[in-house]
This record gives sequence, structure tokens and C-alpha cells, in this order.
Amino acid sequence: MSDVSLSHQVTVFFILSEILHFSQVIGTKTKICIVMEYVSGGQLSDRLGRQKMKESDARKLFQQLIDAVDYCHNRGVYHRDLKPQNLLLDSKGNLQVSDFGLSAVPKSGDMLSTACGSPCYIAPEVTLLVILRSMRPYAFCFV
Repeated sequence: MSDVSLSHQVTVFFILSEILHFSQVIGTKTKICIVMEYVSGGQLSDRLGRQKMKESDARKLFQQLIDAVDYCHNRGVYHRDLKPQNLLLDSKGNLQVSDFGLSAVPKSGDMLSTACGSPCYIAPEVTLLVILRSMRPYAFCFV
């Protein structure tokens, strides 16, 4: 793991220490292992695949997700890979956001410009923009 990525992860975990609960942090020269709380409810994607969710349950989870995203954004952390596999449920069915590996902590006033995330969850307009940027300027000339 590079010094930059290690520094980034430490920054994110420090900023979000109020909501991310760590049991232990183990570091070597090349890796950092973070032992976090056990979230017994599993991934949201597993629950969505097993049964249809009641609207009231979906509303509760959506509100928790909005609150979590708002919390992170107010502290300058942008997750950039929110998907059902990165949303965990505790034993009471409450939402926990996980996997901040692609998160960003931009300097004040900086715009994020890197397209990232899981390909199956990237918005179509982002994918199209990446494709268009990779083409030559004359690619759309039909002369």
C-alpha cells in the first residue's frame, strides 16, 4: 500500500471515527488491517435478493442512507462507491455504510474529476463521458 493511499485511509477513518467503530488496527510496511465491529445482518444486497422489502422498511433504510451520506459530506468525505454490497445491516436492521476504499477527501474548493466505482453501478452518462473523452476529436465527423 502506498504512503498516499495509507494516509488517505487514515484520514477517512479519523474523520469518520464517530460512526466507524474499530476493534484493532494492525499495520505492516506494506499493509494496514483494520478490524471493525461485526455487523450481523449482512449486506443489503443479500436481503434484497431474498425477499421483497416493505415500503416502510425501505423508507427507513433510505433515510438512514441519506443521513450517512450527509454526515460524510459535511465532513468532506465522499464515498464514491455506494451500492447494496457496501451497505450492511446490523442485528436491528439499521444501515451501516462500509468500504471507503474509493472515497475522496478533496481540498476545499477542489472538484472531483476521476470516474470511479463499480461498473455495474456507474450512471450511464458517466460511462458515456468516459468513452467520449477517450475518442479522437474527429470521431464524430461523418464526411
